[in-house]
Amino acid sequence: MFSDVGVEGLSKEQALDCYSLCLILRLREAAEEDFDAVMSEVWKLYFRVIDENTGSAGKYWSRLCSTMWKWDEIYAIFGEFGYARSQRKLLRERAKLIGETSQWARDVIEGHR
Repeated sequence: MFSDVGVEGLSKEQALDCYSLCLILRLREAAEEDFDAVMSEVWKLYFRVIDENTGSAGKYWSRLCSTMWKWDEIYAIFGEFGYARSQRKLLRERAKLIGETSQWARDVIEGHR
């Protein structure tokens, strides 16, 4: 489609970074359910692009992947089957990560205005 109008299309890395911005918009005021849904999307996309060269996809994608791994780790440690099972710590760590990520998302959005 882009070539039909004489414009070069986005590379996979550029497309991934653009989509990352869409996910960041969803994270800026995310409630826990919304945050979990975004992390689920990052997981799905991560496994679709893991074999592709996405090393230059940008800092947004890298941060989303890092957050995804932290989100998973919180459940692995404090969740029902985690080695340090603790519902109270699970809730606290989830809230902390959501808060930090929401603030980062707001900062990113403010930087794009």
